[in-house]
Amino acid sequence: MTDFSAGAAWVILLAASALCVTALALQHRYLREKHREPSSETWFKAREKKERGDFRRRFKRRVAINFHEDEFELECGHRYPATDKEPRPEYDCRECLDAWVKAEVRAGR
Repeated sequence: MTDFSAGAAWVILLAASALCVTALALQHRYLREKHREPSSETWFKAREKKERGDFRRRFKRRVAINFHEDEFELECGHRYPATDKEPRPEYDCRECLDAWVKAEVRAGR
């Protein structure tokens, strides 16, 4: 049988501590990236793009989601609540705008 020395215990303790510190650092980095807020410059760019019509998508089809409600499917595949009896030719896609803003934040802009 081998003896379990105090030196081996310290090595195990240090390795476990290093593992915990590394895990906490990675978790902190992940949460910081995930919850980063868009800058005001990003919001200004998003407004400009929306005014130019960069997020405007054509109506594709009407989809019934239950007995009382319908949604309009847009050419991008996202859905828009059907508030009109007759669909307009185009709608501003909020999901495409949100995806653009998230991509800008991830890129650090």
